[in-house]
Amino acid sequence: MSEQAEVEAEAPLEEPAPAPITTPEPDPVTPASADPPIAPFLSGAELVRRLAAAKDEGVIEEVCSRAEKQLAAEDAHAAKLDARATALFAAAGFSMTVAFSFGGWALLDNARKVPSGQLIAVAFVFVLALGVATSAFALRALLLTFGQKFPDERDIFRPEALAKTKIQYKRYIAVHLWLVWQDRFERNERRAGLIRTGQFLFVGFWLRSSCCRS
Repeated sequence: MSEQAEVEAEAPLEEPAPAPITTPEPDPVTPASADPPIAPFLSGAELVRRLAAAKDEGVIEEVCSRAEKQLAAEDAHAAKLDARATALFAAAGFSMTVAFSFGGWALLDNARKVPSGQLIAVAFVFVLALGVATSAFALRALLLTFGQKFPDERDIFRPEALAKTKIQYKRYIAVHLWLVWQDRFERNERRAGLIRTGQFLFVGFWLRSSCCRS
């Protein structure tokens, strides 16, 4: 074998260079996942500005349809919250009646006869405060239903809105429905938080009342 052939046989084989990795460009139409999903809400002026970019009537109809579906979902959520708040309010009232009307005064009377009676009285008052706080949170959750927004006929039949073109009027209705949904959603979230707090207080009420009875 010639020297040239031996050199070629001993030379290492060169690996092919890896293909460059290309990152696909994001779709400009895809919603930005970095935006907050819930709050802060877009203002009415911002909704009008963004919806003005929609030139296709079908797009605006889709926004209206989405707002109507979300309103229906919030109505169903509100009905469940009403049931939970009513049940919590009734349970707290009944429990306080049973716990204190029949045995509370006897407990306080017996507390005067033992050395640690003052501690028992303080615990009794604390449990009573927990029960009152539970009822207050449940009642607050129920009262938040008053004053919530609805599709207003004065806005729907506003003369300056009716004088616009069809696509402009649909933009107007879409913004109106979306603002109503924002109000419903925010109220339902606040009511859910109040009910959760009331439920925690109710659990504490029962635990402390059990300790007082024991």
